Amino acid sequence: MDDYHHIVRDFYTQTYNLFHDKKIDTNNPRTFLLIILDILHSIGHAKASKDIVDEQTLGQDILNFEVPQFAISSIFSYFKPKNDIQKIDIITTKNRISLFCLTLKKYNDVSKNKQTPHLLQHFYYQVKNDLQLVLPDNYDNCVFDESKYAFTELDQLINGFQALVYADDETIQQWVCQLYVRK
Repeated sequence: MDDYHHIVRDFYTQTYNLFHDKKIDTNNPRTFLLIILDILHSIGHAKASKDIVDEQTLGQDILNFEVPQFAISSIFSYFKPKNDIQKIDIITTKNRISLFCLTLKKYNDVSKNKQTPHLLQHFYYQVKNDLQLVLPDNYDNCVFDESKYAFTELDQLINGFQALVYADDETIQQWVCQLYVRK
């Protein structure tokens, strides 16, 4: 169980940074897509090695996760809120992360038979579509094959993440109450 607790703690830390790092521009997917791709890879590896059951279970475990005191001190070292504010921020963050787990599960379920595109591949796919470029007949178009790569699904994951970032705390709490059973 220590190994699993370590996985939950690492996932919490990684996704906490995704939601709270001020250097990440949540309006610009290129600033956070690499982190999301890394998280997808980590989830896939953890599921394949049977370290986690699935994303929803991980989300439930995030809700029940006790954030270590040293992490709380580190998180709040940049400012000095009152203890009740710390508790509210941690609960809200855990709620957002648990909902992000459901968003990851949805992505993995709908893109099951497709590969996740690489960062640059996704970027050029978007440019090609935004500019409505027609590629020459002799171009090997398999790099943008929507039946092989999960471009649309990845865009939906990005939109889901952005919705979680911008949703107010009360809405997030309502979603968690609807989608998870507190243990």
